[in-house]
Amino acid sequence: MERAFQLLGSEYDEIEEEANCLFEDLGIKKYPADCFEVARLLGIELVKYSDSSDEDREFMTSKYEEGFSVMTAKSRYAIYYNDSLPPCTVRFTIWYEIAHIQLGHLYENQGKSAARMKAECNRFATYAQAAMPFVIKLSPCCPDELMQEFGLGWTCANYVFDSYMRIRQYPNIVRRILSNRILDLFSLAQELEEAV
Repeated sequence: MERAFQLLGSEYDEIEEEANCLFEDLGIKKYPADCFEVARLLGIELVKYSDSSDEDREFMTSKYEEGFSVMTAKSRYAIYYNDSLPPCTVRFTIWYEIAHIQLGHLYENQGKSAARMKAECNRFATYAQAAMPFVIKLSPCCPDELMQEFGLGWTCANYVFDSYMRIRQYPNIVRRILSNRILDLFSLAQELEEAV
């Protein structure tokens, strides 16, 4: 059984900043960002499993139940995803595969283990959908609120909620998290949206 890889706090910060830079570079103004739109803006081809032949779909599902990403012959990227899964799983999968691409896992893993790359992608995908500064501002009382507000699946919502419950006990950590620039990237857009 593969042991989960634990990232350091500074590594979380680096991954979050990578996502922040992505949002800023692409001019994303709405949070949570739409993974389909982000993929389109990055020039990543999205391919549904259902668009493949029965034989290819069976192979892909047996090898990669949720999805995978590849570099194509034209040095572009494609994400194949299982569109028969719930929408929250599809979104997480696409963010996870975007993370593989953005973090350079497809063309150079810098000697990183599969467990490390998985942890990095899980962090990126979770942050892209439910960044802790927004969770703190929401102040949820249960995982269901996170599922509703951010469109998360049950597993991700529970992970984020457990993290939130631990973090909120430490005012210094909460202040540091609330200084994350993601709030600045999206606050104006959210205020404009609320004013309409």
